[in-house]
Amino acid sequence: MRLEQKWQALARETNGIVHTREAYLEVTKGLFEIEHGKILKHLEQYRLQLPSHYSDKLVCLMDIENCGLPYSSPINTVSIGSINGEFKVKTFFALDYSGEREILKRAWKIMRRADKVFSYNGKAFDMPRLLSRIKTHGLLVNGQSPIEKSLGGRHCDLYPIFKEMTREKGITLLDRKLQTLEQVLFNTFRGNEIHGADIPKAYHDFVYTSNEESISRMATIVNHNTLDVASLGACLEFLRQQGKEVLKDPINEGGITLLDRKLKTLEQVLFPILYTPDK
Repeated sequence: MRLEQKWQALARETNGIVHTREAYLEVTKGLFEIEHGKILKHLEQYRLQLPSHYSDKLVCLMDIENCGLPYSSPINTVSIGSINGEFKVKTFFALDYSGEREILKRAWKIMRRADKVFSYNGKAFDMPRLLSRIKTHGLLVNGQSPIEKSLGGRHCDLYPIFKEMTREKGITLLDRKLQTLEQVLFNTFRGNEIHGADIPKAYHDFVYTSNEESISRMATIVNHNTLDVASLGACLEFLRQQGKEVLKDPINEGGITLLDRKLKTLEQVLFPILYTPDK
């Protein structure tokens, strides 16, 4: 099987589009194109409603798959879920090791525009690895990585929030896997999954062989990453339904209420020393 035939075979299994020049696959799925059991039903019911102060903003959900635990291990898949009037997931997959830089650049282009970025166990796993690989590929801004410079407090890891919430209900999360949380919250189980420890070898086999089994296994991993992001959306909705506000208004979060929409009112709140009342 020729290289482009292999890539097209993967595209058919994932409903994706191959970009041969940059050696990456892009898969875009909307809410009703994602098959995820009770997770999807949860998303359909609540439609990811955003609070009014986020109605015109972009909220992103992020998850990666890589080739091992070390920070230096290449990233092969990044999925970004976007909530901005509708719910969509874009999954970027490096068709070989040379495609990693391009998928990082594409994913970061979306993330840097986001007003809030959510992950699950991202503080310990996804973000450090993403940061390391971005540095490796020289995607820097003024000597700093884009994540260090631009995300700042806009990243929120949902794992500590759910760990505390389940602990209060007398439930112990046995690990940091999103599938474990799915079982607790939505009583749903995924089938046909590939264990995380097997992903590096599955990716290596896909890159260096062209048999149908390696293509099928890689398609399973790409789809798994897409489902992780859809699941993050359901978890975000679950928090909203439980009254746990994770999309706080930056002004109201500080206990301040803007009495009107005048710029002078905001000036008085932000710069009280410089504020001079009108005579």
